[in-house]
Amino acid sequence: MRSVGGLWCGNRLSRASSLRRRLYAPASVSRRLRACYVTTPRLAALLFFAGLMLRACVAHAAEPSPAFTKCINTHTTNLAWSQCSDQEISRQEQRLSQAWKTTFAAMKHHSPKAAALLLQEQHAWVRYKNAACQYYASGTFGEEGKALDYGACKAALITQRIDDLKDLAKDADQ
Repeated sequence: MRSVGGLWCGNRLSRASSLRRRLYAPASVSRRLRACYVTTPRLAALLFFAGLMLRACVAHAAEPSPAFTKCINTHTTNLAWSQCSDQEISRQEQRLSQAWKTTFAAMKHHSPKAAALLLQEQHAWVRYKNAACQYYASGTFGEEGKALDYGACKAALITQRIDDLKDLAKDADQ
């Protein structure tokens, strides 16, 4: 057995790249780390804090609006759930429009060059948003995936962008 980067994993060498690939699966990372032991305290602290940061990012994921949750809990058919999803996406799109207007105005006031770059970024983000979450709409995840997961995915994506724009507007106003 050899140690590289301070990790011993039986006869199998653990590399940082394999941990990086697993960052999107916290359970598999923690299982892997339990199977290994860390030989350097600095690396142990780094891995501990990386796990905390990952859990914080996952916990900060966009929550559905109370209106969406109420609508989903009130209805029981895929058609009704699709309508709930459409309403939620529409609500979030309205919020996005308002956040964009506020942020773009603040950025224009702060720096016209930065405002032009933000406009380019927004155009790219809109293309991404329109292409995102289509795997749910494809039917691969069944009718419930189309009715529930597609709308929730799209709304969460929009909500995250709203939060990013609001943070950017605060930075521009300072």
